Amino acid sequence: INFVEPREILDPDYNYQIVMDAFFKVVKEPLFDGQLLELAKRQLEQERKQYYELPANFALNGFFNTWYRNTPNYQDSVFGDEKTLKNVSLEE
Repeated sequence: INFVEPREILDPDYNYQIVMDAFFKVVKEPLFDGQLLELAKRQLEQERKQYYELPANFALNGFFNTWYRNTPNYQDSVFGDEKTLKNVSLEE
């Protein structure tokens, strides 16, 4: 959401509360469905695959997986947990 400071707007009804209401409506009531979620998941998986095809990124991922093998929360620091991304749904 693009936002202009209220003091720069002549309309007295345009204020932070209006902006925050619009922001939370977008967050709480997204305008996408399961089909778009699946598209986003496929695109993210493709980006993930391309990212790890680069040798430097592959090596960095190997380092994180080795160094943080006992701390799984830090292993997938770039894209997050692969299983979580694959299993995400609109209900979550």
